[in-house]
This record gives sequence, structure tokens and C-alpha cells, in this order.
Amino acid sequence: MDKFSIVPNAECIIESGKGENAIPSRLLQMGVLPGSKLRIVRVGPMGGTVEVVIDEAGSIALRSEELQLLRCKLTAIPLVNYKVMNSDKYRVRELRGGQLFLRKMKLRGIKEGSIITKITEKEGFMVAVKRKGEMRVGYGEAEKVILEPFKNVD
Repeated sequence: MDKFSIVPNAECIIESGKGENAIPSRLLQMGVLPGSKLRIVRVGPMGGTVEVVIDEAGSIALRSEELQLLRCKLTAIPLVNYKVMNSDKYRVRELRGGQLFLRKMKLRGIKEGSIITKITEKEGFMVAVKRKGEMRVGYGEAEKVILEPFKNVD
């Protein structure tokens, strides 16, 4: 997993471990298996320990070094880390916030399934939502907007 993608709310699919030893047996016993979905819940203050959820089964704590051994395909990332994905368009996969946050996003035209065509960083984030225009999203709000790359099927 890319060092920059070890952020809360990032999601990936575990492909395998690096090197000949692949995934260490300790991780296999904990349920870290190829094909499993991994979501980062929180990162320790010094970045050494990372709480993850594997396939929504339960949370476990891993060392960041162990997480670095895994080869993962990044599937979703918070808006604040959008550059990690290297995509031209994004789809809003999920909004992780309370009722007030969801109401604010709805008023701006940002909801699950919305297509974001452009993101610029200027006093927060300016996002261009397809058919709605541009709107500003603050840094705290951007941490709760989970994006996935969007591929056009023409």
C-alpha cells in the first residue's frame, strides 16, 4: 500500500504480499487474505499503529510496516487525498457524516453517486459536480467525502 494512502477512510482490495514470503502467516491468521477488502479506520498519533477493518468483519490493529508489506489496489480515498488516485473523474462512493453534514452536501448537489469532474485546492477544495456546477468543500468536510475513480463507459 502506498505510504500516502495510509489515511483514515482509505479502502483497498488486498492482492498479495510483497516478496517471496507473500503475506506473513501472522496476518493470514488474523484474516488478512488476498481478495479481502481493507478499510483504514484510524492511524495512531505517530503513524506506527493503524486500525483496519477487513471485509467489515471486525477491526484489528496492524503496524504500519506490516501494512506496507501488503500489495493493495486502492479503491476509495477521502477527497482530501484525491491526488493519490490519479484519475480525471471521481464518483462519490459514500458520505461519512451526521445529518447536518448530509443536509449541507445535499444542498450543494453532492450525494452518493455524484460525478466530480474537476478538483482544485483553493481555500479548501473547489469541486465541479456534473450538472450542478462548482462548489466549495472545506477540509473537514472533504475528509468525510469518500471518492472512487470513475471510468466512462461510452
